[in-house]
Amino acid sequence: MVIWTAFREEEPQHDQLQALVWDAFRAPLTAAEPMPDAALSYVYRVSLPREPHQAIVKWQHHLGRSSAEARQLEELRKYGVVRVPEVYLCDPDREVLAIEYLPGVRADSVEPPDAAAAEQLADDVVSALLAWHGVKNPAGFGPLDGPYYGRWADYYIERLVDYHAEIHSETSNELMLTDDVLEVADRSLDRAEEILGHAHGEASLVHSDYHLANLLMDPKTLRLTGAIDPLDAEWADPELDLIHLEWPWGDKQHFLTRYQQRVALPENFPLRFAFYRFWYAMQNLARLPWHDPQEDHRLAEALDQAMSNLL
Repeated sequence: MVIWTAFREEEPQHDQLQALVWDAFRAPLTAAEPMPDAALSYVYRVSLPREPHQAIVKWQHHLGRSSAEARQLEELRKYGVVRVPEVYLCDPDREVLAIEYLPGVRADSVEPPDAAAAEQLADDVVSALLAWHGVKNPAGFGPLDGPYYGRWADYYIERLVDYHAEIHSETSNELMLTDDVLEVADRSLDRAEEILGHAHGEASLVHSDYHLANLLMDPKTLRLTGAIDPLDAEWADPELDLIHLEWPWGDKQHFLTRYQQRVALPENFPLRFAFYRFWYAMQNLARLPWHDPQEDHRLAEALDQAMSNLL
Protein backbone atom coordinates (compact mmCIF):
# COMPACT_ATOMS: atom_id res chain seq x y z
CA MET A 1 0.00 0.00 0.00
CA VAL A 2 1.87 3.05 -1.27
CA ILE A 3 -0.53 5.75 -0.05
CA TRP A 4 -1.70 4.88 3.44
CA THR A 5 -5.33 5.01 4.53
CA ALA A 6 -6.09 6.65 7.87
CA PHE A 7 -7.54 4.25 10.44
CA ARG A 8 -7.74 6.00 13.79
CA GLU A 9 -7.05 9.32 15.44
CA GLU A 10 -8.28 8.74 18.99
CA GLU A 11 -5.93 7.40 21.64
CA PRO A 12 -6.74 3.98 23.08
CA GLN A 13 -8.51 3.83 26.43
CA HIS A 14 -6.98 2.09 29.44
CA ASP A 15 -9.37 -0.85 29.15
CA GLN A 16 -8.24 -1.36 25.53
CA LEU A 17 -4.62 -1.49 26.65
CA GLN A 18 -5.56 -3.94 29.38
CA ALA A 19 -7.33 -6.18 26.87
CA LEU A 20 -4.42 -6.12 24.46
CA VAL A 21 -1.86 -6.97 27.14
CA TRP A 22 -4.05 -9.86 28.31
CA ASP A 23 -4.38 -11.16 24.74
CA ALA A 24 -0.64 -10.96 24.16
CA PHE A 25 0.68 -12.23 27.50
CA ARG A 26 -2.22 -13.63 29.52
CA ALA A 27 -1.15 -11.25 32.26
CA PRO A 28 -2.67 -8.09 33.74
CA LEU A 29 -1.45 -4.63 32.82
CA THR A 30 0.28 -2.99 35.79
CA ALA A 31 1.47 0.25 34.13
CA ALA A 32 1.42 2.02 30.76
CA GLU A 33 3.78 4.85 29.84
CA PRO A 34 3.18 6.82 26.63
CA MET A 35 6.30 7.02 24.45
CA PRO A 36 7.12 10.31 22.65
CA ASP A 37 7.67 11.16 18.99
CA ALA A 38 5.54 8.46 17.42
CA ALA A 39 4.28 9.86 14.11
CA LEU A 40 2.62 6.68 12.85
CA SER A 41 1.09 5.18 15.98
CA TYR A 42 0.26 5.63 19.64
CA VAL A 43 3.09 3.88 21.47
CA TYR A 44 3.18 2.72 25.08
CA ARG A 45 5.72 0.94 27.20
CA VAL A 46 3.62 -1.46 29.25
CA SER A 47 4.52 -3.37 32.41
CA LEU A 48 3.22 -6.74 33.55
CA PRO A 49 3.95 -8.96 36.56
CA ARG A 50 5.74 -11.77 34.71
CA GLU A 51 8.03 -12.34 31.75
CA PRO A 52 8.78 -10.35 29.68
CA HIS A 53 7.82 -7.77 32.40
CA GLN A 54 7.96 -4.92 29.84
CA ALA A 55 6.80 -4.65 26.25
CA ILE A 56 5.96 -2.03 23.63
CA VAL A 57 2.39 -1.66 22.38
CA LYS A 58 1.77 0.19 19.13
CA TRP A 59 -1.68 1.33 18.01
CA GLN A 60 -1.29 2.14 14.35
CA HIS A 61 -2.80 5.20 12.68
CA HIS A 62 -3.09 3.61 9.22
CA LEU A 63 -4.66 0.51 7.74
CA GLY A 64 -2.30 -2.36 7.10
CA ARG A 65 0.56 -0.98 9.14
CA SER A 66 0.47 -3.58 11.92
CA SER A 67 0.94 -6.52 9.56
CA ALA A 68 3.48 -4.64 7.46
CA GLU A 69 5.61 -3.64 10.43
CA ALA A 70 5.42 -7.12 11.97
CA ARG A 71 6.67 -8.66 8.73
CA GLN A 72 9.45 -6.11 8.39
CA LEU A 73 10.64 -6.63 11.96
CA GLU A 74 10.64 -10.38 11.38
CA GLU A 75 12.89 -10.11 8.32
CA LEU A 76 15.27 -7.55 9.84
CA ARG A 77 15.52 -9.61 13.02
CA LYS A 78 16.44 -12.69 10.97
CA TYR A 79 19.52 -11.04 9.46
CA GLY A 80 20.45 -8.33 11.98
CA VAL A 81 23.71 -8.13 13.89
CA VAL A 82 21.98 -5.84 16.40
CA ARG A 83 18.78 -6.70 18.21
CA VAL A 84 15.48 -6.06 16.48
CA PRO A 85 12.26 -6.40 18.52
CA GLU A 86 10.48 -9.73 18.56
CA VAL A 87 6.79 -9.51 17.69
CA TYR A 88 4.63 -10.99 20.46
CA LEU A 89 1.25 -10.21 18.92
CA CYS A 90 -0.03 -8.69 15.69
CA ASP A 91 -3.76 -8.00 15.43
CA PRO A 92 -4.63 -6.55 11.99
CA ASP A 93 -8.30 -6.11 12.93
CA ARG A 94 -7.39 -3.70 15.73
CA GLU A 95 -4.24 -2.50 13.91
CA VAL A 96 -2.11 -3.13 17.00
CA LEU A 97 1.26 -4.69 17.74
CA ALA A 98 2.82 -5.94 20.96
CA ILE A 99 6.57 -6.18 20.55
CA GLU A 100 9.70 -6.70 22.60
CA TYR A 101 10.99 -3.81 24.69
CA LEU A 102 14.68 -3.29 23.97
CA PRO A 103 16.82 -1.62 26.65
CA GLY A 104 18.90 1.41 25.80
CA VAL A 105 18.46 5.06 24.88
CA ARG A 106 17.86 6.66 21.52
CA ALA A 107 21.23 7.24 19.90
CA ASP A 108 20.36 10.85 19.06
CA SER A 109 19.82 11.68 22.75
CA VAL A 110 23.31 11.14 24.18
CA GLU A 111 25.99 13.73 24.85
CA PRO A 112 28.79 14.05 22.25
CA PRO A 113 31.06 11.00 22.67
CA ASP A 114 34.83 11.22 22.94
CA ALA A 115 36.90 10.37 19.87
CA ALA A 116 37.33 6.66 20.59
CA ALA A 117 33.67 6.12 21.46
CA ALA A 118 32.60 8.11 18.41
CA GLU A 119 34.61 5.92 16.07
CA GLN A 120 33.26 2.77 17.69
CA LEU A 121 29.71 4.06 17.36
CA ALA A 122 30.24 4.94 13.70
CA ASP A 123 31.60 1.46 13.07
CA ASP A 124 28.65 -0.16 14.90
CA VAL A 125 26.10 1.85 12.91
CA VAL A 126 27.72 1.10 9.54
CA SER A 127 28.31 -2.57 10.35
CA ALA A 128 24.67 -3.09 11.32
CA LEU A 129 23.57 -1.53 8.06
CA LEU A 130 25.98 -3.54 5.93
CA ALA A 131 24.74 -6.79 7.48
CA TRP A 132 21.30 -6.10 6.03
CA HIS A 133 22.62 -4.76 2.75
CA GLY A 134 24.60 -7.96 2.30
CA VAL A 135 21.35 -9.93 2.09
CA LYS A 136 20.22 -10.08 -1.54
CA ASN A 137 16.99 -11.12 -3.21
CA PRO A 138 17.73 -12.83 -6.54
CA ALA A 139 14.04 -12.53 -7.49
CA GLY A 140 14.33 -8.75 -7.70
CA PHE A 141 13.18 -5.49 -6.11
CA GLY A 142 9.94 -4.93 -4.24
CA PRO A 143 8.07 -5.65 -1.01
CA LEU A 144 9.47 -8.45 1.15
CA ASP A 145 6.98 -10.97 -0.20
CA GLY A 146 6.62 -9.55 -3.70
CA PRO A 147 5.57 -8.78 -6.30
CA TYR A 148 9.16 -8.35 -7.51
CA TYR A 149 10.59 -6.19 -10.27
CA GLY A 150 13.70 -6.94 -12.28
CA ARG A 151 14.79 -3.29 -12.32
CA TRP A 152 14.96 -0.94 -9.35
CA ALA A 153 13.89 2.01 -11.48
CA ASP A 154 10.67 0.26 -12.53
CA TYR A 155 9.68 -0.43 -8.93
CA TYR A 156 10.67 2.90 -7.42
CA ILE A 157 9.28 5.11 -10.19
CA GLU A 158 5.90 3.36 -9.92
CA ARG A 159 5.83 4.40 -6.27
CA LEU A 160 6.84 7.98 -7.07
CA VAL A 161 4.03 8.33 -9.59
CA ASP A 162 1.54 7.74 -6.77
CA TYR A 163 3.30 10.22 -4.47
CA HIS A 164 3.43 12.76 -7.28
CA ALA A 165 -0.31 12.50 -7.88
CA GLU A 166 -0.99 12.89 -4.16
CA ILE A 167 1.17 16.00 -3.67
CA HIS A 168 -0.68 17.64 -6.57
CA SER A 169 -4.04 16.77 -5.05
CA GLU A 170 -6.34 19.29 -3.46
CA THR A 171 -5.67 17.89 0.01
CA SER A 172 -1.93 18.32 -0.29
CA ASN A 173 -2.24 21.75 -1.91
CA GLU A 174 -3.96 22.92 1.26
CA LEU A 175 -0.60 22.34 2.95
CA MET A 176 0.92 25.00 0.67
CA LEU A 177 3.62 23.30 -1.31
CA THR A 178 5.30 26.12 -3.18
CA ASP A 179 5.53 26.29 -6.96
CA ASP A 180 9.31 25.85 -6.94
CA VAL A 181 9.06 22.60 -4.96
CA LEU A 182 6.31 21.26 -7.24
CA GLU A 183 8.35 22.16 -10.30
CA VAL A 184 11.34 20.18 -9.04
CA ALA A 185 9.02 17.27 -8.27
CA ASP A 186 7.63 17.37 -11.81
CA ARG A 187 11.01 17.69 -13.50
CA SER A 188 12.81 15.11 -11.38
CA LEU A 189 10.06 12.53 -11.94
CA ASP A 190 10.31 13.14 -15.69
CA ARG A 191 14.04 12.39 -15.47
CA ALA A 192 13.87 9.62 -12.89
CA GLU A 193 14.96 6.95 -15.36
CA GLU A 194 18.16 8.89 -16.07
CA ILE A 195 18.77 9.58 -12.40
CA LEU A 196 18.37 5.96 -11.33
CA GLY A 197 20.21 4.49 -14.27
CA HIS A 198 23.37 3.72 -12.31
CA ALA A 199 21.70 2.43 -9.15
CA HIS A 200 22.68 -0.96 -7.76
CA GLY A 201 21.81 -3.95 -9.91
CA GLU A 202 21.07 -6.24 -6.95
CA ALA A 203 18.12 -5.97 -4.60
CA SER A 204 19.30 -5.57 -0.99
CA LEU A 205 17.42 -5.77 2.28
CA VAL A 206 16.96 -2.22 3.62
CA HIS A 207 15.71 -0.93 6.97
CA SER A 208 14.19 2.10 5.23
CA ASP A 209 14.16 4.62 8.12
CA TYR A 210 17.70 4.22 9.42
CA HIS A 211 18.68 7.19 11.57
CA LEU A 212 19.85 7.72 15.12
CA ALA A 213 16.35 8.22 16.53
CA ASN A 214 15.58 4.64 15.48
CA LEU A 215 18.79 3.20 16.90
CA LEU A 216 19.29 2.27 20.56
CA MET A 217 22.55 2.37 22.45
CA ASP A 218 23.93 1.63 25.87
CA PRO A 219 24.28 5.05 27.57
CA LYS A 220 27.40 3.92 29.46
CA THR A 221 29.40 2.12 26.79
CA LEU A 222 27.86 4.02 23.82
CA ARG A 223 27.70 0.73 21.93
CA LEU A 224 24.79 0.13 19.59
CA THR A 225 22.24 -2.25 21.13
CA GLY A 226 19.22 -2.30 18.82
CA ALA A 227 17.30 -1.01 15.82
CA ILE A 228 13.57 -0.26 15.75
CA ASP A 229 10.78 1.25 13.65
CA PRO A 230 11.28 0.32 10.00
CA LEU A 231 9.05 2.20 7.60
CA ASP A 232 9.30 0.21 4.36
CA ALA A 233 11.84 -2.54 4.92
CA GLU A 234 11.98 -4.19 1.52
CA TRP A 235 14.25 -5.31 -1.34
CA ALA A 236 15.65 -2.07 -2.65
CA ASP A 237 18.62 0.06 -3.60
CA PRO A 238 20.72 0.11 -0.40
CA GLU A 239 21.40 3.82 -0.93
CA LEU A 240 17.90 4.48 0.41
CA ASP A 241 19.28 3.70 3.87
CA LEU A 242 21.94 6.41 3.60
CA ILE A 243 19.75 9.49 3.35
CA HIS A 244 19.28 9.88 7.14
CA LEU A 245 22.81 8.97 8.21
CA GLU A 246 23.75 12.37 9.58
CA TRP A 247 26.40 12.58 12.28
CA PRO A 248 25.06 15.00 14.93
CA TRP A 249 28.40 15.91 16.54
CA GLY A 250 30.38 17.88 13.97
CA ASP A 251 30.85 16.70 10.40
CA LYS A 252 27.37 15.64 9.27
CA GLN A 253 28.86 13.38 6.59
CA HIS A 254 30.94 11.30 9.02
CA PHE A 255 28.67 8.23 8.87
CA LEU A 256 28.50 8.46 5.09
CA THR A 257 32.28 8.73 4.84
CA ARG A 258 32.69 5.62 6.98
CA TYR A 259 30.16 3.75 4.86
CA GLN A 260 32.00 4.68 1.66
CA GLN A 261 35.29 3.49 3.14
CA ARG A 262 33.75 0.00 3.16
CA VAL A 263 31.47 0.13 0.11
CA ALA A 264 32.18 1.70 -3.27
CA LEU A 265 29.06 3.59 -4.37
CA PRO A 266 28.13 3.56 -8.07
CA GLU A 267 28.49 6.52 -10.41
CA ASN A 268 26.46 9.67 -9.69
CA PHE A 269 25.65 8.75 -6.10
CA PRO A 270 25.35 12.47 -5.10
CA LEU A 271 22.53 12.90 -7.61
CA ARG A 272 20.61 9.87 -6.36
CA PHE A 273 21.25 10.96 -2.75
CA ALA A 274 19.61 14.34 -3.44
CA PHE A 275 16.80 12.62 -5.35
CA TYR A 276 16.02 10.13 -2.58
CA ARG A 277 16.11 12.80 0.13
CA PHE A 278 13.71 15.04 -1.76
CA TRP A 279 11.27 12.24 -2.55
CA TYR A 280 11.37 10.98 1.03
CA ALA A 281 9.98 14.39 2.04
CA MET A 282 7.31 14.14 -0.67
CA GLN A 283 6.49 10.62 0.55
CA ASN A 284 5.85 11.97 4.04
CA LEU A 285 3.55 14.62 2.65
CA ALA A 286 1.65 12.08 0.54
CA ARG A 287 1.24 9.55 3.33
CA LEU A 288 0.88 11.32 6.65
CA PRO A 289 0.30 14.14 5.45
CA TRP A 290 3.13 16.17 7.01
CA HIS A 291 5.89 18.42 5.73
CA ASP A 292 8.34 21.16 6.67
CA PRO A 293 8.14 23.95 4.05
CA GLN A 294 11.66 25.21 4.74
CA GLU A 295 13.11 21.71 4.49
CA ASP A 296 11.12 21.07 1.30
CA HIS A 297 12.65 24.16 -0.24
CA ARG A 298 16.18 23.22 0.83
CA LEU A 299 15.87 19.69 -0.53
CA ALA A 300 14.35 20.95 -3.79
CA GLU A 301 17.26 23.37 -4.24
CA ALA A 302 19.78 20.60 -3.56
CA LEU A 303 18.14 18.28 -6.09
CA ASP A 304 17.85 21.05 -8.68
CA GLN A 305 21.56 21.78 -8.29
CA ALA A 306 22.50 18.10 -8.50
CA MET A 307 20.45 17.67 -11.68
CA SER A 308 22.11 20.73 -13.20
CA ASN A 309 25.59 19.44 -12.37
CA LEU A 310 25.24 15.73 -13.07
CA LEU A 311 22.60 15.22 -15.77
